[in-house]
Amino acid sequence: FTTTFIISNDTKLNQSISGLNSIVKNLTEGSFLLNATASSGLPISYMVSNPSIATISGASVYLLKAGVTTITAIQDGNET
Repeated sequence: FTTTFIISNDTKLNQSISGLNSIVKNLTEGSFLLNATASSGLPISYMVSNPSIATISGASVYLLKAGVTTITAIQDGNET
């Protein structure tokens, strides 16, 4: 898996997401938890680029078949 980080920053302060690195999993593992944190302490949501490879529910990733997909961690930010 390749992990991608995107932080929306309209008129909000810069914030960062940490705790996710490149992820390599074996299909036999079935699922795993993501553990990213935002510098703001606000919740993070996740998206997967190829839902035929893996799906995400909350912070849980469910592996469906071998392949490569991008997991995007999003935290909209705030003014503080």
